[in-house]
Amino acid sequence: MNQAAAIFAASEIAAAIAWSKKRVGTALAGHVASGTKELSGNKCAAWSIEQLPKAILQELQRIQRVHRYRSTLDVLRDPLREWTLPIPRGQIGAEEWKKAERLMEALAVAVAMPEEASIRERARSAAPHYRRAFGHGISDRQLRVLITRTLDRDRGMKNFARLEIYLPDAPRPAAPRVRRGEAEKIDFQPLADDFATIADREKPTVEERAFCWRKIVEFHAAQIEEGAREVYLKNALAAFVLAEVAAIAESAHAFKRNLNRKLSIVAQDGATALIDGRKCNSGRRRIIAEWDGEIMRLAKASRAYGGRIAQAYRELYLGTHPSGEQFSQAFRDYYAYSVRRNKSDVPDAVLASVRPMMAATDALAHGPKAARLASPSIRRDWTMLPAGASFTADDVTFNHYTYDWCEEGKYEFDGRRFNVTRNQTLVFCDERTGFVLGFSLCPRPQYSADDICAAVAQLCMNRAIGLPTKRFLFERSIWQGKKVKGLVTWAKREEGFLREGIELGMAHATTPKAKIIERILGSLQSMMQALPCYIGRNERLDHFEREEAFLKRLKEYGQPYKEEVNPGERMLSSEAMASEIEKTIRRFNAEPQNGERLPGISPEEGWKRFRKAAPAKVLPEALRYVLATRETPVTVTTEGILLRVGRNRHFYSNSERLGELIGEKVLVRFNPDLPEMVTVCHPAGDPKQLRPFSVPLDKKLPAVGATSDDFSAARSGRKAFTAYGKTIFRAIAPANNLTICHNDIATPEAFERGERIGALHDEHAGLLKKRARRAGTIRQLAGQAGVAIDPSKARRPDAVAQNLLRARELEAAIEREEAEEA
Repeated sequence: MNQAAAIFAASEIAAAIAWSKKRVGTALAGHVASGTKELSGNKCAAWSIEQLPKAILQELQRIQRVHRYRSTLDVLRDPLREWTLPIPRGQIGAEEWKKAERLMEALAVAVAMPEEASIRERARSAAPHYRRAFGHGISDRQLRVLITRTLDRDRGMKNFARLEIYLPDAPRPAAPRVRRGEAEKIDFQPLADDFATIADREKPTVEERAFCWRKIVEFHAAQIEEGAREVYLKNALAAFVLAEVAAIAESAHAFKRNLNRKLSIVAQDGATALIDGRKCNSGRRRIIAEWDGEIMRLAKASRAYGGRIAQAYRELYLGTHPSGEQFSQAFRDYYAYSVRRNKSDVPDAVLASVRPMMAATDALAHGPKAARLASPSIRRDWTMLPAGASFTADDVTFNHYTYDWCEEGKYEFDGRRFNVTRNQTLVFCDERTGFVLGFSLCPRPQYSADDICAAVAQLCMNRAIGLPTKRFLFERSIWQGKKVKGLVTWAKREEGFLREGIELGMAHATTPKAKIIERILGSLQSMMQALPCYIGRNERLDHFEREEAFLKRLKEYGQPYKEEVNPGERMLSSEAMASEIEKTIRRFNAEPQNGERLPGISPEEGWKRFRKAAPAKVLPEALRYVLATRETPVTVTTEGILLRVGRNRHFYSNSERLGELIGEKVLVRFNPDLPEMVTVCHPAGDPKQLRPFSVPLDKKLPAVGATSDDFSAARSGRKAFTAYGKTIFRAIAPANNLTICHNDIATPEAFERGERIGALHDEHAGLLKKRARRAGTIRQLAGQAGVAIDPSKARRPDAVAQNLLRARELEAAIEREEAEEA
């Protein structure tokens, strides 16, 4: 190769990279020419490839990749070579050519713009045309890539009518041609049925892809056994599979290549080799030896900081914790940390381990009552309770200031004195329907037992309401007074009630969860928010400046220099407030509800419909044969898991493992028509879903009349759910806690009594197991003998089963002897 052939003038470089000669000259400024070259009878400066600036070299390398040159030197030697297709035209699918036609129409305006126009300007002008041609838009970045690719392929020739320059870099080949006779012999229905089980064929999951390939290999083997020709079978398979599940392969050639590879794997290692093992084999599985200890150290520090994991992690990592503790060197080497880059950075695996601990112990850190409130609620079954069976009441301080004219009032206006207060209101409702029966507005900040008795007397003397048939449900404090307890003796004083079998009782709710009326009072407060002088649900935190300023402007009695203010400007009188409360209650009673107790009906309609007890309609167990499996992500709360199926709400909390995941998002699989059990997976702690566990449905107790055994069973499930939090709380309790544990805390007689009780408990548990084991045998033998025996009441189930079996054998022997004598 001579020197003249290895150097190129500016015009040759401009033609090769489709730049203007002026732009090339600007780029070459300051670069010494390698020599001179004669072009068209004129001598001009020329440069070798080694002397070219970086910008021109990068452009030459880019054009080399686009037009598939062997080297950058070939780009300069043959600058007018047209862009060619990567595969023959006849092998490109018709759909690709249709897309190319639409793209040519969309980019026609952009590519025809002057050379000085920027790519951004071209993309801006092409955007509406692209949307019109394809029916949807794309991002500006994607549009710039398409325009740049088209201009590169044209190479400055301005021949934008060539359809092939609009094709993608890897166009999809046409479907393989299958002989008609061969295709008609193949029945693809079994394979189509298998593909029909895929949820989204356009985006199949890894498991679904592996499932498709296993079915394809099985179908291929079955067809070969029936005598199909392998060449035509693979072509037919490629055409059918790409039409049904296009995402399984990029082209027919790729499908057949992958099929051949999988057939060879099956021939060598068996069908099990096609199982995708990435889910089980991937991931970071190495863990440090001190992992459990370091996690508990972090949990203790986080609990001391009120659950702030990031702060505790930072101090333990840097060694700045007040206790002087620090993570081990192995733990710090395992996780890189930079306080300057991200001071709140905590590894995901560490968060997934500590976050459930914090969620499970948040309520315990506040105290026993807070922990009791945070435990799962006991579900009640209201279907069998008629309206009017149980009345409940509670007091509420509505969120509005009112005024009352009073001779000894604190404030004055126009010669009259008045008081400003938030009146206490006693509200009564029916537990079954939530129907608000009435209210009593106390003209004082505090109410007494006399106010309660007076309100209850007025309520129960109303002929439209009367006494409840079962009970009153009140809270504690004043509601436990002797006068209030005396209310339940009314029914015993009247012979008419006794003849009807009405014996009233009184129950006291210990937590807000046990009171239906709490939610009703919240709804009433929301409906009354638009009334004057509203000061928020929490006056100390919710500051309404205009109302606070108005209250300060009121003139107190004995302030001669302060201007008088009419209280009616921004607040209601107590009488007007009572009228507004009555209107609100009427609105609430007439408004349809969507809860479990009132599905789509109003409290007033429910009061009329359920006033008399009616038998409940229950779906027979024999009809529960239709199952529909579902899967949904749910966040575990302090109530456990809540699943909504139509209008029904199902709660699940009786699991110690579920208690470890409070605050975490889990994946729940369940059958809507058979909700007695669900399967739970924790994606954060078990991303491969290799350790699922089951949680039973929380059983509902009767709203009234539940036995102590019912409550014991319900509490055992709650204890299992909260056991993890209590265990973790004890494990990370502050070091200064004093725990006393000694054997002389009780008398020897008490220990002996406890051992006897434990022995009786074990004996009873063993009897229940024997009854359950022998129940089927006893029922079968008793039915054959024609006697009625209840297996659940047998004191010696094994003896009963043996006696019944011996009786059947004796009867068979007697029958044989009688047959021989005859």
